[in-house]
Amino acid sequence: VDAGARPIVPTGFSAATYGEVSVFFHDERMYPEPAGFWMLGRRTAQITVAVPPNRTTPVVLRIHSGGKANLATFTTLDWERDYSLVPGQAAEVELPMVHGSVIPITVYVQDGFSPRETDPSSNDPRFLGIFVEVQAVRQ
Repeated sequence: VDAGARPIVPTGFSAATYGEVSVFFHDERMYPEPAGFWMLGRRTAQITVAVPPNRTTPVVLRIHSGGKANLATFTTLDWERDYSLVPGQAAEVELPMVHGSVIPITVYVQDGFSPRETDPSSNDPRFLGIFVEVQAVRQ
């Protein structure tokens, strides 16, 4: 992609690939896992989703908030969606199609939980907000 046509995004700290979708994390406190990634609670983070240039279907993210209700806001360019999450239920985020193959996204997570406070068998002290999985594309 010509440098002038690339979206301006912050420096990447890490990346993960989920199928044909690459996700770049612009925050050092993102937690990629094989099935998806955790975002911290009570913070705003930036990610970039990159897809093959010939893709014609949107990327779908499946999000959940673990064992605590939460609010997540996804924003990119002139698009914004709020998701009120309840324990035990996931929501699907269908990202908008954009010109090119790179989608810069800002995600705000209102609250969070510590796994060791909700699960007696956990020693995980992180303050987690939402888990994000990149789903198969909708045809």
